[in-house]
Amino acid sequence: FQAEDGIRDYKVTGVQTCALPILDLLVSGPWLGDRTESLQPDRPRTRHRPPVPLVPSASMPPLELKHESVWWSTLTPAQQGELSRDDGLAPEPDVLVVGGGIVGLAVAHALAAQKQSVQLIEQGTLGGGATAGSAGGIWPADQGPFHPPEFGPLALLSRDLWGRLSLKPDFDLDWRVNGFLTVNPERFQGDASQFATQAQELGYTVHAIDAEQVARLEPRLAPAPAGGIHCPSDAHLHPLKGAVSFAKAARRAKARSEEHTSELQSPCNLV
Repeated sequence: FQAEDGIRDYKVTGVQTCALPILDLLVSGPWLGDRTESLQPDRPRTRHRPPVPLVPSASMPPLELKHESVWWSTLTPAQQGELSRDDGLAPEPDVLVVGGGIVGLAVAHALAAQKQSVQLIEQGTLGGGATAGSAGGIWPADQGPFHPPEFGPLALLSRDLWGRLSLKPDFDLDWRVNGFLTVNPERFQGDASQFATQAQELGYTVHAIDAEQVARLEPRLAPAPAGGIHCPSDAHLHPLKGAVSFAKAARRAKARSEEHTSELQSPCNLV
């Protein structure tokens, strides 16, 4: 079974997972026997489908859920190796970073650049968790109006820092300032102009656009929306290439990482 229609929660034999649009929820295994269980979404789908009956045998292993990021397959073998590499344990690091997602890698990179001895530990593959499951959006203008005022300056600064990093020769991020388009009227409370005005007062670059402008930006949308919100300065990057770039930069600065660690006491290093 493959989840095809967006973010949905599924419960299968007591296990709950979330299938993101960029992930495939893969359910594999032989289904024989006399015990039937249902696979049903917790929230309604856009397209209705009847429940899928699964009939696992009592003698068969439990259902296994796996997710694979579409980003991983776009990496070169060398980039995949950078995220899978285990550097061992540093004897006496100045700083221990727990977690090798893009945030932990960025922290390790920043500290190593300040001449700190850094040890990073990660239970799985670097960038293999939320980073691999993210959409890669840097969307301060789209997200900002829904957060407290303090969010704005930090979000805009973050976007600008990503842009500066993308100019460095060793940071291959697939960085694009391609904007963000919202056509769901629930998102802007049905009044695009008023929403855009309020967002602009908060310091965000947000414009209300009409149906013709939406069609120019996304000509394949059907049925054509009556209008929407456009955030032209929002951006996008490849999250795993970002993780690779931080890992390489941190390693050059003598940071270390160890992977596949289930307990904090286990030896583990990054970079």
